[in-house]
Formats: sequence, structure tokens, C-alpha cells
Amino acid sequence: MKTLVVGLIVGGILLFGSALFFVLKLKTRPEFGGGFTRTFAQGVVRDKIRFDLLYNSYYVAGLSDERIYFGNSVAPSYLLTLSKNLEDSIPIRLQFPSDRLARRALQVNVVGEEIIAFENITPAFVSGYLKDPRMTYHAVEEPNFLSVGSVLSRTSLIVKSNNLTKVKAVFKKTLLGHSATEGEADILEKQIDGILCTDGQLLYDPYSAQLMFVYFYRNRMMHLDTNLHVIRTLKTIDTVSTAHLKVGTISSEGIRTMAAPPVMVNKKGFLSKSWFIVHSALRGDGEDLSRFQSSSVFDVYDLTLGHYHCSFYIADLNGFKVKSFAFNDSILVVLQDHYVTRYRISLK
Repeated sequence: MKTLVVGLIVGGILLFGSALFFVLKLKTRPEFGGGFTRTFAQGVVRDKIRFDLLYNSYYVAGLSDERIYFGNSVAPSYLLTLSKNLEDSIPIRLQFPSDRLARRALQVNVVGEEIIAFENITPAFVSGYLKDPRMTYHAVEEPNFLSVGSVLSRTSLIVKSNNLTKVKAVFKKTLLGHSATEGEADILEKQIDGILCTDGQLLYDPYSAQLMFVYFYRNRMMHLDTNLHVIRTLKTIDTVSTAHLKVGTISSEGIRTMAAPPVMVNKKGFLSKSWFIVHSALRGDGEDLSRFQSSSVFDVYDLTLGHYHCSFYIADLNGFKVKSFAFNDSILVVLQDHYVTRYRISLK
């Protein structure tokens, strides 16, 4: 009997300890609260209509006043366009000029009437027009190239490059036909290695001729003009000010790499005129855990006033989360696996 009682006591202690460890582990994970609170406005997204693209290799490549454009990661020469009401589709066959391209790595963007696609392997980009999809090849001449940040036009792009003197990443604006870059902007904040810790997304809005850079692993954003001058520095509403990642090196190749999965803070963003929307990876205080896990959460920032505006959820569709999205003043387009959904969006 005594042995049984002792066993029950020990078992209870172990069970309590395991439960306490589990709770503490949940609380230390970034998606389980981060010392910030969101404001969920009513009626921000409504009036949804849906279309089945049949294949999950599509991504949103552009959004105009009349049509939605989709690139295809498996068939990069295939550009699909849908009307805003998702009722009619038109395929466009892109004609690439060179076998030097790493075609499967191409990321296609539609900017106004222009089609611009780039890949970070060669590196190179190609450009053409919706009315004439015969693409022109452009090599990216940058000895310390890391990635294409953003393509501004058929003659101008911004690359992320490694400044060997400062041992960190910088942005460079490059003009085609010029042997040198137009300028280097040392605006990325080094916290760990200067390269991986500065990973993020640089987005260009042709309508306002402005750029936004959002870090993947910390709560920082930069509002820029096309000459890479900082208009203002902003924070996302979470509290992760320092990147949480471990950097390793492949010694045989001298390449930096992630030694462990990093803590993602901001997944993707989209810039449209005076609004910037961030697809966040973190759960705010007081948010329902079940809803957070079964949805994608988006935070809206007003660039005119320079502050956080509101947030909204997009529920998972058949278990699929949002993988790509775009918006303008009145339309939000989200892609979940092979389903595209168009919403009316009201931010004002």
C-alpha cells in the first residue's frame, strides 16, 4: 500500500512537471503571444468570390484595375490572367530569348503594362509587355550579388549585394546600359552576420513610385523612395526587435547558411499607394489560439500617418493557408493552394 501511495505521489509530480513544461514551452513559442494587441476592425474584407485554378503551382504576379495576373513556378512561360470578377481567363505565353536563364527559378511580375521576371541564380531578368510577350534578356552585372531586391522598370532594378569591406548586405540601384551602379544604400541593420539577419522583402508600388522593405525576422520596416532614401522607419506591432536565428557555414564552399530554423516574424508584405499589409507569423495577446492556427492574420499600416491601422483574418480553405496575396484600394486577392479568392476590402 505504501509503495502504491509513493508511486501515485511521484507520478503526480511527474505529470505536473510535464504539464508545466508543456505550458512554458507554448508560452515561449512566438505564435503563442508576443506582448502586443491587435485591433480587428469589422467589415474590412467582405463579398468574396472564388475560382479554382486547378494547379497549386500558381502565385499572384500582379493586380491591375481590371485583371489579376498569376505566374506559374512549374511552367514559368505560362502567365494566366483573370478578370476581377473571376469569370474569364486568358493565358499568355511568354517567349524567352535565352537558354542562359534558370527558368524554373523565374519570379514573374506584372507592373502596369510591363512583364518583368527575374531569377537569382544566373542572375538575370527578362522584360516584355502584355501586348508583346517576347521577352528581352538582361544580365545582372554585380560581382557580390546576393539577390534581386526589386525591379522598378525594364531599365532599372535594385539588387541586394555583399559589401565585403563592411561585411554586410547593402542595396544597390542599377541602370541597364551603365557599367556602374547609380548608388549604394547602406540602410540594412546588421545584428548577427549582416547577410542572413537582414533577409526580408523589398516591394515596389509603381503608382506611388515608392518602396517598402520589411524584415523577415524582426519588427522593422523601411519606407523608401526609388533612390533608396529612407522616408521613415517603422515598426510592426509585435515586440521582436532582434532576429532569432543561428548562422552556420558550409566550410567547403564558404557559404553562410541557417544552422537552425529561424523565428519568422513577417512572412510577406504588399504595398499599394499609402497602405502596406503584412502577413504576420505571430499571435497577439488575447487572440484565440484555435482561430489563429486555422487562419492567416494580416496587419495593415497607414503610410500617410506612419502607424498601425488594423488587422484582419483570412480563414484557411480546406486546410490551406494563404501563400500569396495582392490588393489595391478596393480589391484583395488571396491564393490558397489552387484556389483564388477575391474580396472587397475597405481600409478607410
